[in-house]
Order: sequence, then structure tokens, then C-alpha cells
Amino acid sequence: MPTIQLGYGHDSIGFEYDPARFEVLTTHRDSTPLSDPEIGAALDDPIESPPLEELIEPGDSVLIVASDATRATGSAQVVNLLVRRLIQNGIAPADIAIIFATGIHRAVRAHACADGGTIVLLAECADGLGRSDFVKWFEFANSGALELRLRKNYEVNGQTAWALMTKAENFRVHILTGLDEDRVRRMRMTPAISIESILAQLSLNATGYIMPRGAALLPRTET
Repeated sequence: MPTIQLGYGHDSIGFEYDPARFEVLTTHRDSTPLSDPEIGAALDDPIESPPLEELIEPGDSVLIVASDATRATGSAQVVNLLVRRLIQNGIAPADIAIIFATGIHRAVRAHACADGGTIVLLAECADGLGRSDFVKWFEFANSGALELRLRKNYEVNGQTAWALMTKAENFRVHILTGLDEDRVRRMRMTPAISIESILAQLSLNATGYIMPRGAALLPRTET
């Protein structure tokens, strides 16, 4: 059976898999990055939104949220073109602010089955959770209760916790990580010692997907 290397921190973990059971989802490595004109065309025709020219006017203040260095999204190129366009449409440079969405972790990789199935997450988390108080959000009984709290007093880390909690409520999330077991369980996930130990708990007929670069992949289902 073939073996695939799955990123884990600065290293990787080899995983021998059965192609009849697991499909590897990867990005198209032969594709080229978008050019400036192509990005400009995308800004001209955004998905389900009016173009910038219809949303802003001189005197407005604009906040741009960009991915950090752990996400291969071409943020530098896109932000540069976006700022140019904003200025061309009358927004003063002093009224433009940029923040980098670092979240609480580095890039993660995952293998996931259907909704209600099992997620095997590889996330070393060598930098920890980013904030010492992140786990406090998991003191709420469920994602619904946390959502009510965030609607009253929104905090970015709370939304990150809510996103993780909703996944843990809909999937059995096993994680291979350097985080201590107590924190992992408080975040509604199950700590694991290896990928094989998790798969041993599943049916021999279980099927699913392998995402070697989960942070750089947006799966699309076809109906």
C-alpha cells in the first residue's frame, strides 16, 4: 500500500493507506498563482456581493483582515491590490487599517469522513494555544450557549472556540498533538497516540479522505 507524508509541525508523519478506502485530496500543483489582472477581475465581480465601488465612499474607514503567514493565500499580493483600489475610490490611506488573523494555532491537516463521522486531526501546536485563557470558552455547555454569549459580547477567540465546538458536536474529533490531554478533552476532542490507533477503532469498511494540506484546500462537493 502507498505511504503519504502528512505535515506535523516542522516534521511529517508517514501514513500507509488503502487507496480503495481513502482518497487523497490535494491542490493542483500544476496551477499558477493568479496574476494582478486576474485578481482585479475577481474584485470587479465578487461572489454574491456588490463591487467595492458600490460599498464604499470617500470618508469611510476600512478594516482589512488578512491571513497570517501560516496560510498560503497570497495575502501580500491581494492586500496590495485591494489597498490601491480603495485609494483610487477615495478612501484616505489613514482610514485604512490591516490586521492579521493569526488565530490560535499553526496550519493543521485533517482526514475527515462524512458528517457525523470521524475527524483525525494532526496539529502539533508547538506554540501552544496562543492564549492561556482560550480553554475558558469550553466551559459553556454547548455551542448554542457560547453563541448567545458571543452575540452579547463578541470576542475573536470566542468565535474560534465556537467553530471548534460546533465541529466537535457534529464529528468525533481525534487529535494527534503536543497539547496535554486535559486541555484536549476540555476542548471536546479525544487525544490520540497515532493515526493507526484511531483507525483501529473504526469499521474495516470505513471510507474517507486524506487532506495533506488541509489549510490550503477548499473541498467542493458536486451534486
